[in-house]
Amino acid sequence: MTKMIEVKPVFKGNVARSVNPAGCHQEILNQIKYVEAKGRYEGPKKVLILGASSSYGLATRITTAFGARADTIGVSFERGPKDEEKLGSAGWYNNIYFRQEAEKKGLIAKNFIGDAFSNAMKEQVIDYIKTEFGGKIDLLVYSLASPKRIDPNEPEKVYTSVIKPIGQSVSGKNINLETETLDDVTIEPANDQEIADTIKVMGGEDWEFWIDALKAADVLANGFKTTLYSYIGTDVTDAFYHSGTLGQAKTDAEKHAHAIQNKINRAFYNQVSQILLAN
Repeated sequence: MTKMIEVKPVFKGNVARSVNPAGCHQEILNQIKYVEAKGRYEGPKKVLILGASSSYGLATRITTAFGARADTIGVSFERGPKDEEKLGSAGWYNNIYFRQEAEKKGLIAKNFIGDAFSNAMKEQVIDYIKTEFGGKIDLLVYSLASPKRIDPNEPEKVYTSVIKPIGQSVSGKNINLETETLDDVTIEPANDQEIADTIKVMGGEDWEFWIDALKAADVLANGFKTTLYSYIGTDVTDAFYHSGTLGQAKTDAEKHAHAIQNKINRAFYNQVSQILLAN
């Protein structure tokens, strides 16, 4: 006998704490339908997406799979169902339904659930690329959004990210879905430690760590590309996004982007030099 679970909306402030698995499946189908209606395009064929279970990461995974027919690996930190009464997170079901739909098209859709910041996850993904994913990837998309990061080399250090203004408090209106009210709120400015921690979590350090690990394992294809999604936003949110702690993190990501580009360029030039010397 199948037990029916009544799904009710549960909110904490303006964050939804409940999930409707059927709704997640339908939204995946909606996005796939939209992408397929745009037609096929020539794009990457072996894609690794860090932060693949929702938002821009999920959209990228759907676009590359159903637009360019790419095999994909998705890494995300999601909560699975605990029992018959407690359902998993929305991202948990997004991963499952994406994989089901991709496999119907004959595509590989591997899901890794765990801490993308950890060395252990990097090792698992690299091993999978080598043994079951054709040995190389041609695109890495870094789309992680996390409230905290455990230092991979010093596990006792935990960095916590915040979305706050810098140097001044900011007041404005906020929609409270829990109470269905429009509230006046004030966000206090971040202190130096909060700014530094947000950079550690949302900046580009881990992105470069991933590139270093993948490059050292020789799993980057010729012509490999990588991107990290940034965000500017509107004037309404500028004080605590682009001009706030998140903006500082994105500035750090740009710094690491230049370092990554230099490493990729050097690897390309070394390959060309070896080919010329061999001939």
